[in-house]
Amino acid sequence: DQVAFGAREVDRAGSRDRDDTSVTCWQVMAMKAAEDAGLRVPKRTLERAMLHFDRARGGTAVDTGVAAYAVEEGRIERGGPAVTAMAMLSLLSLNRKGQEGFVRKGLEVLREEGGRVRERPNLYGLYFSTLSMNLIGGPDWSRWKREVCAPIAGMQVRAKGARLGSWDPIRDAYGPDGGRVYTTALGVLCLEKARSVPGAARGVTTWRRTGMVPNASRLRVGDTEELPLKAVQARVRI
Repeated sequence: DQVAFGAREVDRAGSRDRDDTSVTCWQVMAMKAAEDAGLRVPKRTLERAMLHFDRARGGTAVDTGVAAYAVEEGRIERGGPAVTAMAMLSLLSLNRKGQEGFVRKGLEVLREEGGRVRERPNLYGLYFSTLSMNLIGGPDWSRWKREVCAPIAGMQVRAKGARLGSWDPIRDAYGPDGGRVYTTALGVLCLEKARSVPGAARGVTTWRRTGMVPNASRLRVGDTEELPLKAVQARVRI
């Protein structure tokens, strides 16, 4: 249900109706995936999505790198690092012109957030930050993998038992609400992206499924790149 400026968020009671950066970003990701799969996505739909991000990165966002979480009846609700990452990802994916200033400032926001990964990580935000850094590539991507993705891998439960291979929700900012399935899915997604070739040169994924049993996946990471994540094996039980 796209509106004139992006995507709409309506709560369960139907009382909230606003342009939402998080919702719009998810829709952009879905449409870009459809395009990559060879499906036709109306150009007008993507143009409208870009209008939302133009508004979300307007005002002080250009100077601070912090995008708006939502725009409702002309009022702008300031977002956090996760929202900045979503706006950056969408603008980079859509090749929006005139985004350089915001992206440059946004990089500073993401670097600062990544530096807190060992304290109380927000895997939801770090996932979108990882996607954005992958598109940027270069030294920023190499540093992100080393200083953010490697610590995320280190948070994986290694003790034998039913939780082996998962990520404990208690450590994550939204883990207590999302649960172990939520944090484990995001942890795996962050590491999957860390194993891929950056930017437009992205190639075949290097996560390889080596076996399957009910309610569990045995995943092995293999790559020619020298990363702390190399040769990690885990039986993920959720």
